[in-house]
Amino acid sequence: MKIVLYIAKKYSIPIFKPLVRFLDSSDHDYMFYLSDKVKKDLPKEWSKSKILENLRSAKKYNSDFVLSSGNFVDFRIPGIKVQIFHGLGVEKPAHFKIRHFFDLYLTSGPFVTEKFMELREDNNRYFEVRETGWLKIDYILGFDKDSYNYNIDIPSDKKIILYAPTFSNKMESASQMIGKIKGLISKDEFWILKFHELMDKEVVAHFKREKNILVVENYDITPYLHIADIMISDTSSVVYEFMALNKPVITIDTIS
Repeated sequence: MKIVLYIAKKYSIPIFKPLVRFLDSSDHDYMFYLSDKVKKDLPKEWSKSKILENLRSAKKYNSDFVLSSGNFVDFRIPGIKVQIFHGLGVEKPAHFKIRHFFDLYLTSGPFVTEKFMELREDNNRYFEVRETGWLKIDYILGFDKDSYNYNIDIPSDKKIILYAPTFSNKMESASQMIGKIKGLISKDEFWILKFHELMDKEVVAHFKREKNILVVENYDITPYLHIADIMISDTSSVVYEFMALNKPVITIDTIS
């Protein structure tokens, strides 16, 4: 079996890590088809020799399956197109939008499965749905925070507050929090802010000018989920990722 792992956004890298680890221990052959952004942040354990450099090489590889966590996939690449999703944001209509790129949807749980089975009926049953769970949960639960190099000075005597808002104009909370967070910080708290890759750069710049907060730019939020004591967010699917660690979340104007 030949598989293409189609990764367009850096935040999707952690989603694929458990799958790459499994494929490395299996008899299946796989290759990467990556955006330039992802290539620049390629995990050191991923072999550059497995990168398909262009569409021509992807066609020549002639894969059986193409797995994507994004909303889109290049239809010109051979193989059954599989959607593995980039989040658990079931409140967002876009999560359930059929864009006619995929032949198979691998769903995270019963609620999502039921929705996609209904969509399958509405679309002449041209795609299949299988409930598998979401890959990134494997990565989150198996993450080793003790061996991770955070490269930041984290006070051991303070509670760590992680503010991680979404970027969507209709659902984001960051713009209304500009100038307010500094008034919320207690002496026994250390605040870390992690913005989505697609967040408005001007909004991010405002927070970078604030004192007593740390804005991290790592594409992977998982290390900070593990060290945080509490999360503040809005209608972001990262809420579910944090809750998987059995930790409390405060939400701002969440859409259910």
